[in-house]
Amino acid sequence: MRARPDPAATIAILSLLGLVSALLSNLVPALLTAPRSPLFVGSSLGVFPGDVFGAMIAVYFLTYAGIRSATKAIGLVIASMFAYFVAMFSGMFLGMFASQIMGFQPNWDTASAELRADMVAPVLIAGVLGAFLVLTAVLRLYSAETSWRRVMRKSLPWSLVGGLLALVGWGMGPSLGMLVWSTLKSYQLVPANEDIGYAARSMNLNQYSANIIWQTGMGMILGIMLLETRLVPTTAGAGAIPKQKLKPSNAFLLALMAVPLTWFVVVSSPSDYQNMRWHRAHREELAAEPRHHACRLDAHPGPNRQVLARAGPCRA
Repeated sequence: MRARPDPAATIAILSLLGLVSALLSNLVPALLTAPRSPLFVGSSLGVFPGDVFGAMIAVYFLTYAGIRSATKAIGLVIASMFAYFVAMFSGMFLGMFASQIMGFQPNWDTASAELRADMVAPVLIAGVLGAFLVLTAVLRLYSAETSWRRVMRKSLPWSLVGGLLALVGWGMGPSLGMLVWSTLKSYQLVPANEDIGYAARSMNLNQYSANIIWQTGMGMILGIMLLETRLVPTTAGAGAIPKQKLKPSNAFLLALMAVPLTWFVVVSSPSDYQNMRWHRAHREELAAEPRHHACRLDAHPGPNRQVLARAGPCRA
């Protein structure tokens, strides 16, 4: 088995994997959905920050820690996907409820990407819950520790740091998020009719920067946490192949996570398919007749009035 990297290298490797995950989380959906992209298919194909992050962190255990277990890697991806959706929906509902209790009314119609007071609770809750689920999944899958109490004791303090990372990342929307959006815009990887105002109102700028700060920071946190963690044992031998079976409790928890994820895919598939068909037709019209395309955009939701105003009168 390949020896684990030294502490500094472990932190650096996981931080770098977190950064690569964040960049892919921002870039791949744009490549798949932007009409002028060479990889355009009209749909993000289920690529979300959660599954990308889980896959990249699994690379560390497969490549550097010598734990070549496909079942554990798949389990980590499932847990990370689940963490993303739990964080997103819990931030939306619990966070907004908490904001209203504190006297802040959500304001969705603003062109500012700054961290507003009404968004502190949603972002913080999402960051804490997402970090807790990811850290717990890593410890349950890859550490030799079997006690839930000790796993919680390690996960909870670092989860609070994950919440702070989310706040910092969200607050960097006007700077880091703007840089990411401008770069994608320069390569025509955002919709042609999306201006900076719409990107701010839709919170795309905040999401871009939050992905980079949270995922990179969580990679660093994992590196620090694993320094004092004894990983699952591997069998002796030429290939140092580890035990591949999941603990029954872990398998049960992963199955519980897979159920709502499967339900989400089944429920959202029809609308995703219709949206993909529209995007594909949208691309064909854009290539064949750009002026007629601008007229047709008015029938699709989005910031289209700016496009029509710039394009002038539509052709009959």
